Amino acid sequence: MRPAHRLLTLLALLPAAACATPAEDLGIPAVIVHATPQARAELQSAVEHALGTQPILLADDALTHESVLRVERVVRRDAAGRPLNGREVKGRPQEFRLYTEKGRCILAHVESGAHQTLRAVRCAPAP
Repeated sequence: MRPAHRLLTLLALLPAAACATPAEDLGIPAVIVHATPQARAELQSAVEHALGTQPILLADDALTHESVLRVERVVRRDAAGRPLNGREVKGRPQEFRLYTEKGRCILAHVESGAHQTLRAVRCAPAP
């Protein structure tokens, strides 16, 4: 096989290798119960880590009523209300889902497939 074909074959296989655990294998949809300051801080840290940015502003009741969290990009503006970068590019909201499995709370970033166990968070199956 020629080097160019090997490279193309390798590139074609990368998406399959990059896939994380499918959501259905993470457990059942869950919500946070008893959202303590420590639990909210851990959730915020996990979202910031997944998005590679900070700070992220989350509502105090994030993931307490439903198992899906959507995070939208904030467009920074000047005093006159104009976008600082000269244009408004919001992009798609980033979606996270909370699961429970064997007493653990697992936060999954839908786009990347990455997931993290939240140790300070207590959760229960979503209603």
